Amino acid sequence: MKQGPANTSAAMRRSGAVAKRDVAAQQTTGEIVAADADVPGTVFGELQTQHFGPIVGPRRLLHFAFATQTDAAVKDRARLETLCKGLGQPIPQPELRHHCVDLGDARLHWEQQNEFTSYTWEVAGTGMPLSSKAGARNAAMRFIEAPGTLLASVDLHIMPAAAASPIEGVFGTSPVGVSRLEGGAAIVASDLRTDDEGFTRILVSHTDLSPARAGVLVQRLLEIETCRALALLGVPEAQRLAPILKSVESALTGITSSMTHVRGPSADHGLLEELTGLAATLESESSTSGHRFRMTRAYDEIVQQRVSALDEQAVPGHTSFGGFVTRRLRQSMLNCEIVQDRLTALSGRLDRATELLRTRANVQIEHQNRDMLSAMTDRSQLQMRLQRVVEFIALAAISYYLVALAGVVFRGMKIKIALVEPDLATAVAVPVVFLIVWFILRRIRKRHFELST
Repeated sequence: MKQGPANTSAAMRRSGAVAKRDVAAQQTTGEIVAADADVPGTVFGELQTQHFGPIVGPRRLLHFAFATQTDAAVKDRARLETLCKGLGQPIPQPELRHHCVDLGDARLHWEQQNEFTSYTWEVAGTGMPLSSKAGARNAAMRFIEAPGTLLASVDLHIMPAAAASPIEGVFGTSPVGVSRLEGGAAIVASDLRTDDEGFTRILVSHTDLSPARAGVLVQRLLEIETCRALALLGVPEAQRLAPILKSVESALTGITSSMTHVRGPSADHGLLEELTGLAATLESESSTSGHRFRMTRAYDEIVQQRVSALDEQAVPGHTSFGGFVTRRLRQSMLNCEIVQDRLTALSGRLDRATELLRTRANVQIEHQNRDMLSAMTDRSQLQMRLQRVVEFIALAAISYYLVALAGVVFRGMKIKIALVEPDLATAVAVPVVFLIVWFILRRIRKRHFELST
C-alpha cells in the first residue's frame, strides 16, 4: 500500500492532468460536521448503484465523501470531465451519476448523489493491512479539489484470509465489531473509530469469495459508513436546538403561570404577544431543522437496510459488525428523535396556551359587549323618554302658536260667526288644533320610522 497513492499521483503527473493548485489535506478529516440545511434534493428513493465491479486480489480502497450543493456538484462534474480528458479516458455520461477512471494499477470511482459526492481510490492491497506512512492516504486527494465539506473518509482493506493479520494486531485494544458474511466466506472487522488521520478502518478477509461478490460486499460496507456519517449530520442540529427549546419551555412555563394570577385585557394582550413571539421562534426553528431531521431518519433507515442485507453470522467473543454500527448510531438517532419530539410537543403546548388565552380574551370581550349592549339599551330608553317629552313640548308649543294665531284672526274680523264671540271661537279651536297637530306629528314619526327600517 505504501506505493499505491504514489503510483496514482505519478500517473496523473505523467498525463499532465495535475490541477492548477494543490488542495491541502482536509483538516479534521472524518469529523462529522453539520451541512447546510438548505442542501437541495431528497434522500435516495432507491438503493444506490455505485459500480465497483469485480475486485480481484488484495485491494485497498480509500473512500472520501463530501457534502455538495447543486452549484458545487456541477463544478465538480466539470472538473472530473477535465481530468478524464487529460488522462485520455471517457468522460462520465450525462445521465449517469457514477464513473470509473482507469489509472493502470489503480482505479478512481466517482459517484454523485443528492447530498454528497464521493471519490474512491482502489489500489493494490499489499503489505500490512490498514498501515501506511503518515499522510500517504490523504495524498490521494491532493490533486483533486474537494467539492465540499468532508463528511467521511474510509480506509477499507480486502484480502485473502491467509494473508490477513489477527484482528487484535490491526485494531489494538479498541472494541471491534466482527461478523462472518457471505455464508462464512468472508469476515469483516472494524472499530468504527477515526484514526489520527481521520479515517475509519475496515478490514475484510475472505477464503472463497468471488470477485463479483467481493465488489458487492465492498460497496455495501462503504455505503454503510457513508450513510452513517450523513445520518449523524442531524446531531449538531439537535445540539443547536436543545438550548433554544429549553429557553422556549422556560418562557412558556412562566407565561402559563402568569395566566393563573394576572387578569385583564391589557395583561392578556401582553401575554398573547409573548406567546406569539415564542410561536414564531419555534416555527422558524422547525422549518430550519425539519429537513435535516427527515434526512437523518432516511439515512438511518438506509444503514439499517444495508446492515440487514449483510446477512451476518456471529463470531464468538465479538459483537457483530452490524450490531456495532447500529448501537453506536442508535444513541445519536435517539438524541435527534428526542429533540424532534420536544419540538413537536412544545409546539402543541404553545398552541394550547394560545388557544386558552384567546378563549379567555373572547369571554372578556363578550362580557364587555354585554355591558355595552345593556348601557346602550338604557341610553335608548332614556332617549325615547326624552323624545316623547320633546314631542309633547313641541305639540303644546305648536298648538299654542296656532291657537294664538287663530285668535288674532277671529278678533281681527270683528264679527260674530254663528253668534259666537271671537274669544269663545278661539277657545273652541284649542282642542281642534291640538288634535290636528298631534295627528300630523304622529304621521311624521311613523314615516321616519318606516324610512329608518
